[in-house]
Amino acid sequence: MRTCSLFFCVVVLSVSCARQETRRPKPLAGPWAEPTTSDVFLLTTERGEVTIQIRPKRIGVMVQSPGVVLQFNDQVARSSAYAGPIQIYDAATEEAGITQYREWSELGRLVGSEIRKLGIVCHADDNIPYLLTSDFVIRTRGGIRWDDVPEVRGVGDIRHLATNPFTPTEHLVRTSLPPHDVIPVIQTFRRLAEVTDAYPNLVILSEADGFPVDDPVLKDQWHHHNAADAGVGTLEAWDKFGRGVPSTIVATIDSAPDPSHSDLVNRLWSNPSNVNEHGYRFSGCDCASDDPCEETIDGAPCGDIDYGVATDHALAVSLLAVSEYDNGIGGAGACPDCSIMLIQRGVTTFATRLAYQYVKKHNVAVACNSYTIPGGKLAQVVFMFDAVFDAATNGRDGHGAVVLFSMGNFGLEACAPLGDPVQPPPIYPNAAGHDFIMGIGASTQTNQRADYSNWGACLDVLAPGTDIVYSESGLGDPLKKSGTSMAVPIVGGIAGLVIGLAPDLSSVEVQRLLQDTADRIEPSAAKYDLETGYSQTQTHGHGRVNAYESSQVVATAAVGGRGGVDLFIRDNELDWGNTEQPSNRRFDPLEPFIPHWESPDIKIDSPTDGWQPIPKDSAEFAALEDEDPVADQENRVYVRVRNRGPKAATQVTVNLYWAFAGALLPQLPGAFWPQFPTGTPNTSPWKHVGTGSLPSVPYCGASIAGQPDDPAAIVQFTLLAPPIDVTQPNPSHYCMLAMVDSPDDPIHAGSKASIIPDFITPRDNNVAQRNLALSSSLSISVVLNPFSSTITSKFRIDPSGLAQRVVGLPLHEELEFAPFERRKVQIHLARPRDSRPIRFIQETRIRGVRVWGGITLR
Repeated sequence: MRTCSLFFCVVVLSVSCARQETRRPKPLAGPWAEPTTSDVFLLTTERGEVTIQIRPKRIGVMVQSPGVVLQFNDQVARSSAYAGPIQIYDAATEEAGITQYREWSELGRLVGSEIRKLGIVCHADDNIPYLLTSDFVIRTRGGIRWDDVPEVRGVGDIRHLATNPFTPTEHLVRTSLPPHDVIPVIQTFRRLAEVTDAYPNLVILSEADGFPVDDPVLKDQWHHHNAADAGVGTLEAWDKFGRGVPSTIVATIDSAPDPSHSDLVNRLWSNPSNVNEHGYRFSGCDCASDDPCEETIDGAPCGDIDYGVATDHALAVSLLAVSEYDNGIGGAGACPDCSIMLIQRGVTTFATRLAYQYVKKHNVAVACNSYTIPGGKLAQVVFMFDAVFDAATNGRDGHGAVVLFSMGNFGLEACAPLGDPVQPPPIYPNAAGHDFIMGIGASTQTNQRADYSNWGACLDVLAPGTDIVYSESGLGDPLKKSGTSMAVPIVGGIAGLVIGLAPDLSSVEVQRLLQDTADRIEPSAAKYDLETGYSQTQTHGHGRVNAYESSQVVATAAVGGRGGVDLFIRDNELDWGNTEQPSNRRFDPLEPFIPHWESPDIKIDSPTDGWQPIPKDSAEFAALEDEDPVADQENRVYVRVRNRGPKAATQVTVNLYWAFAGALLPQLPGAFWPQFPTGTPNTSPWKHVGTGSLPSVPYCGASIAGQPDDPAAIVQFTLLAPPIDVTQPNPSHYCMLAMVDSPDDPIHAGSKASIIPDFITPRDNNVAQRNLALSSSLSISVVLNPFSSTITSKFRIDPSGLAQRVVGLPLHEELEFAPFERRKVQIHLARPRDSRPIRFIQETRIRGVRVWGGITLR
């Protein structure tokens, strides 16, 4: 091995495996062993040895038209159910397979208008299927042209197909020998002094994963709307923060797109050096004929600029990302004013590398891939992803392109190999497993993960993907498609909106923002982790994307945004800072409410069993045992503060208050906000515990929560808990109120117009509550109306099965209470409390406003 880059490890064929006149296959242990019909090669890479096994009985065919039958001699091949653009065929008999293995040139004549490419299936140690063809890539030393490479005997007729216009030392070539002989040919070229590397141009077996199931159909595009809170809030984002900018380029890399569609023509990106070029077909010079490709990329020969026959899949993807708004045609894309680059993808590692070099050169902001490909360990696959990584980190003038891949539509784990990858369903390590790629799953109109959406540790977010209207028919009827393919361009358009508002964001910052602002839908199934917010079942990622929230974080204050700073203290286990819906709104139709007074970011350490170590960081805070405070003694209180904006917050203050509480908290005093933060009068039920100061709080959103470098800030307070007054109703029930403030992100003006904590807290992520009890009790008594006006309330206990008897109050009925009316209520529990919290919840209407309050017994 002469040279290798960081992400590309060159394959080296060991001498003992060199091609001889008579070759005996070397057996390979494991499920892939076919010692009588396979050739095994041991390749050495920088990452270690990789075993390649050629499986001649399995022929891969890229079919141009449906219904094509591949025939081996006089026998029709058996097709597997592999659902991808490359069909895998098994020979009907071993003899037929061996015959065709020896007569590959005859089989190769089938390549034409219906069959695009043929190859032999091979596997590496990672058990991922690849298609081996007679094409390979040679890398020459700097300054050496292809014409300077000497002729080599015994390698068949070698034809130069193309030079990589982005990397002039890379050359795509083809040998006349059959594919099973290409690895020895590669080894021969690697021995030349003029050549640094050579590797096969593998075909990646991918899944193109869409399936079918006053702009006329904008009203039918449910994913834009917030009906039932199942949409992504794009309409709200457009109204307040704009619909993107033309300088933001969103690329769709798919099958043949349609640049002439009337909803796209005004949004097409044009190559500055060629105004008629709106993208490119990166087939890796995989032409239908045997002639070398004549078209050019940026002036250099390679590929075919003909878009080919437009497909509904490619059209839907491009329209959902960027289609014109309010033009009387079809619907609207997620980023209607962005520019769109149409790229028809190739199927080989070389073609994919070219596409992403093109993406990098032309400063694409977002690259949408509505298909899945495996991220294998082979050197040439790693080298292909080297180009993707380069575009994702160094593209867009150094800020990086946001790269999205769909998760696929088999409803199975798709981030690690499961079983035989060439048998249905084809599950293999998704490309989304790379840190610089976002994996996109699908959600439904009912705020659930689509059951067909693949899942796994490489899933990042969900987006609407079921019955997605992308355009209209000739009769004006909505055209729909379903699949994770449809979810990808919706996320891509939202990323375009965000970049248009904040062009200096890096691709990593955009990805974090989309994850941090996602709605935690279907929590009962997702089981979002308390400390990280990521789905513990790996089915929902960080949740469903929210265009309004992500745009609001980075939009300027002049248009109602937060200017890149968004401090927050969590209200409950599902709250990660979103305020479009109140934090006590649970995205679950069967259980729509979650208390907002259970902040996991406020913890208490009592002196009962000695002090615990003071937490210095978020990890130590998470490990701190949360305790009930001891009455009439000093207790320690810790408040954790996060910032999900990409910019650091400065001059941050945290203020902590406490008050005695019944079923509803007392109001803040009338002078509270004018005298904020310490102006609570001595007569007020709210006492000021203290103020903590933080010079700066950097980004510390959910995307890095729980990681060793999580820089969430911890503020310490000392609370002198009051004595228990047994003459008071429910004497042990208290509440703490924490507020974080900064000139970069002040408490919202709407909050300062209210003095009802239970109204402010779920709507302002700068404010959080923590219910606490000074003592444990199996029964409680409550004050039901602390206000000067009549209220109507309804009560319930959660979980309901724990209440054996309630005296003095009917549950689940609306009751009216006069000003300051008190009632003594006893709640007797069926059994001693276990680890689950028991909630007594009061839903109240105060002057027409619905407010929740209550008590949590732990």
